[in-house]
Amino acid sequence: AREIRAAYRGLARAAHPDKGGSAAAFDRLTEAFCGLLRDPAQRAACGEGPVGAKPPLEASAGSPSCSDASKVAAATLVSTPESAWAKVLAGLSTAVVRLLSEWLNMATAPDASLDADDVNVNEADDGDGTAPKDGNSSAKGGGKQRKPGIYKVGKDLWAVKIAWRRFVVRTSPVDFDRATDLHMLLMEARESALKRHADSVDNLKHIGRAYTLAEWDAECTPFLDSELQRILHEDPPVTFYFSSDISRKVNGKDARVMSRFTPVLSSALHFRSLIRKTLGVGSEPLGRADQIQKLRDIIKKQVLEERWAHQQSRQRLVAAVEAEVARRLASEASLPQAHPLTAAALKDTVGE
Repeated sequence: AREIRAAYRGLARAAHPDKGGSAAAFDRLTEAFCGLLRDPAQRAACGEGPVGAKPPLEASAGSPSCSDASKVAAATLVSTPESAWAKVLAGLSTAVVRLLSEWLNMATAPDASLDADDVNVNEADDGDGTAPKDGNSSAKGGGKQRKPGIYKVGKDLWAVKIAWRRFVVRTSPVDFDRATDLHMLLMEARESALKRHADSVDNLKHIGRAYTLAEWDAECTPFLDSELQRILHEDPPVTFYFSSDISRKVNGKDARVMSRFTPVLSSALHFRSLIRKTLGVGSEPLGRADQIQKLRDIIKKQVLEERWAHQQSRQRLVAAVEAEVARRLASEASLPQAHPLTAAALKDTVGE
C-alpha cells in the first residue's frame, strides 16, 4: 500500500497540468489508481481503507507513533464537543500536545476560494452513480471544462475536489503534497461509497423491488460520517466541505440547484434531501421558481452561519491546545531543579 501511494505521489507531481504535465496525463493517472481500487485483489493490497488500527494516544517525542498519536488526538478533538476538550487534552502526553498544537495551526485561516466554488461546481457527475473523471473532460450538457481533482487556489495552495452521484467533497487549501495524499484518500472513499451504492441497488434488483434512480438516490446516503472520520484520522487539520449539485428536467423544462459548500456533513445531506423534494421526483411536477429560490435562500443563510461557527470553533480549539502547552511548560519550569550528586555531597550527607 505504501509503495502504491508513494508511486502515485511522484507521478501526480509529474502529471498535473500545473506542474508541467497535462490534464490528459493526470486523468490517465487517476483512472489507473481508481482501477486498482475497483479490483478486489488490488484493493486488498492497498488495505481496507486509509486507516488501519488507531495508534495509542501516548507516545514518546520524536517517535513515528508520536505523530500518529497527535493525528488521532486532533481528529478526536475536531469531532468532540467543546465541553470535552479539557478531558481529552488531560489524557495526552506533553509531546503529543505540542505536536498537536503544530498540527492545528496548519489550517486556521478562512478559505476565501470557497466563494468561487459556491457558484460553479464543475465536477458533478452524470447522476448515474458512476464516478466522474478528474481530468478536463466536458461536463455533460453544460459545455464547461472540469478542473483536475487537485487545483490551485492561491500561491502554493491547492484544494482537492471529488464528486460522485452529484455529491461533491472539497478540501480547504493545503500544499501540493498534502493535496495529493488527500486526493488518494478521497478517491478511496469515493470508490467505497460507489460500491456500497451498487451493492444496495443489486440487492433491490435481486428481491424484485421496482425503484427509480432518483428514489434510491434519496435513500442511499452518498457519504457516511464513518467514511469521513477515517480520512480525518489521516489529515485532521484539513476542513472538508460538502455540496450537492442536482438538476431535473420535466416536459422540456429544467431546474438545477447546487447547495453551497458547508463544513457540516449532516447539513449537506439534509440540503440534498430538501433539493430532491423541492425539485420533485418520479411523476411529481417540477418545483416552482419561487420555491427553488426560497430553498436557495434557506441554504445560503444556514451555510454562512455554519462556516463562521466552524472557523470560530477551530480558533477556540487552537487557543485551548496552546493554553494547555503553556500550562505544562509553566508547570515544568516550577519544578525544583535536580543537582548532580557529587561524591563530596554524598559524604557530607551520610557523614563519616
